[in-house]
Amino acid sequence: MLPFTTTSPLSHQNGTATESTHLLFDEDSRLATNIAEATIDYFPPDTYDMAFVSSLDFNQFLTLSPLPCLAAKSPSQASPEKQVGASTPTGFAPQGIDHSRCSWTPLSAVSDLSASTSEQRKLCWTINDGEWEQFVTTIKHLCPEYAKSRLPSRQSISRYLAAYFRGFHEHLPFLHPPTVNLHNTRAHLVVAIAAIGAQYCLEIEDMVLLFSLAKLMVLKAIDSRRRTLSSRERARAESENDDPYGTSNLDDEAIQSCQTLLLLMVAATWGDPKTNLKEDMNLQSILATFLREEKLLNVDSSVKHRSWHEWIRVEGVIRTVLITFCFFNFHTILHNVPPPILNSEIQMALPCHEEEWRCSTAVSWAEQHAAGKTAPIQPVFSVAYKSLFHPTAFGGLKTCSSLGIYVLITAIVQHIYFVRQLSKHTLYDNTTTPPVEIDTLHQVLCRWQEIWEMDPHRSLGPNNPDGPLPFNSTALLRMAYVRLGVDISSSFTIGSRNPQQIASAMLCSSPVPRNQHSTRAALHAAHTLNTPVQIGLKLVAKTQALTWSLQHSLSYLESAFLLSKWLENIMRSRNSLPPDEAERQVLSYVQGILHEAVDKDNQGMTSCTDSNLSISLIRIWAQLILEEGIWPIVNMVGKTLALYADLLAANVGGDVS
Repeated sequence: MLPFTTTSPLSHQNGTATESTHLLFDEDSRLATNIAEATIDYFPPDTYDMAFVSSLDFNQFLTLSPLPCLAAKSPSQASPEKQVGASTPTGFAPQGIDHSRCSWTPLSAVSDLSASTSEQRKLCWTINDGEWEQFVTTIKHLCPEYAKSRLPSRQSISRYLAAYFRGFHEHLPFLHPPTVNLHNTRAHLVVAIAAIGAQYCLEIEDMVLLFSLAKLMVLKAIDSRRRTLSSRERARAESENDDPYGTSNLDDEAIQSCQTLLLLMVAATWGDPKTNLKEDMNLQSILATFLREEKLLNVDSSVKHRSWHEWIRVEGVIRTVLITFCFFNFHTILHNVPPPILNSEIQMALPCHEEEWRCSTAVSWAEQHAAGKTAPIQPVFSVAYKSLFHPTAFGGLKTCSSLGIYVLITAIVQHIYFVRQLSKHTLYDNTTTPPVEIDTLHQVLCRWQEIWEMDPHRSLGPNNPDGPLPFNSTALLRMAYVRLGVDISSSFTIGSRNPQQIASAMLCSSPVPRNQHSTRAALHAAHTLNTPVQIGLKLVAKTQALTWSLQHSLSYLESAFLLSKWLENIMRSRNSLPPDEAERQVLSYVQGILHEAVDKDNQGMTSCTDSNLSISLIRIWAQLILEEGIWPIVNMVGKTLALYADLLAANVGGDVS
């Protein structure tokens, strides 16, 4: 059970509802009490039963770490489905595929290292001579400037495709691995998949080559499609080929072009800024325009599909569009620019549960439906999002999938961005947001957390057998709370990719005001470091590149900034305005984290009156992501944090290392 979640009326089979409990932002004593209880749960007293802890396996121990949400407790929160050890549905193990009708070999020979399902999946691409020659011929026809000698070898392409599904796919699961093959997948999408896989193999030269090739191919394909389908011809084609299943605009060519552009945008955003990949914003514009041209922001998924392949196509569009929407919001976090697709524009259901998406055959999919193992139809995005703001409509979100929950938290981050932007130049203090807006969004975040707790696949650790999305969602939750506590966009952005420039902007930014909202944000910021401390800092530093999403490194950056500014303001004004009870509890919690993190001979730096406290914490955050990893932007964030700590140390005349 994760404590301090606000409870809203949820309908049950017996017709009763739980008691509604709202956040009480105007009661400092309640805030202090909640923080005190939260920090005790994190760092228990000496009498804590360590035998109980040692009896737990590692994953169980991770589930004991709560997501701090400072709302009043309710007896209804002890629902059985939220208890530690609650049963988790077992994912459907992919079954064998009949190859008699196809010449391609599926992902079937290399063990999946990502532990993304309950049983290891087999991931490999074996490309025979005929398929390779046809693939190369297609590329040479579309892009004659790319001679066969310039392409990576057949074995390399196979390795890159496998690396994509092992390392990247589960973080943005919009492709359907059992049905991806060289025959029904456009060449530009295969090349884009290989480009991401090359990055995971640390073959940077091949990655840059494949990126450029995929971009050239997909832009030519889009241009050709636009010439062929004029607006008049498109309208006539749609009227003459009216599809009663609502999928006439979901042809593979358009969908796969969107998927290629999305992967290219990922590579350009996360890749090395010293290469020729600094074009993520250009790709964003192209992709947003293409989505609107193809009318892909409105997908009717309520119809009953005739076949498994028809369902895969519609669900693939939903996942592609919604993950693109999430990545656009990620650009807003990175560059402080408005997202090109707004929450109000999304008109489709949330994605299905992963068990259904992982069905590898039509038979297993049909059996799952016949046995009633599939969840009810997912709520429409607009309805689900509105429900977060209206407690009486909240019960319909109990069936959300992990990906659906992830989509909703990114939508909340977008909402926070616009609330902050609209408050500027309308109030006397440009850094102020109306308290009523902040109060409302705090309640929305607590309701979102309740949905997260209902997910049987929820996890507070990176090695979740059901995939990384629930864990990645918690990083976005931390950033949402931090952005409610401070206007990050007015303080710094990381679009320049210049660690020195970013660190200097962080140092020169305005202090964080002392109020209950910033105190709450400070607790969430501190908890960002708590999970790595529990797992082990050295272990996380060595393994995060392979198992942790980029969202976590950005969460480190924003959390370190908020916490350092909050601590700085408290230390500076503690004589004239001593810390209140809530602030003292958070300070104690921060000291506990640092005490667990530092070497025994450095424990003296954990004093709450020590101005080096924030510097020490920032250095710990930096050490987690300073190791060279898969994506250069993560290492850039680590360097930024290290430089920020150096600048703070120079300001106070210290040298905490």
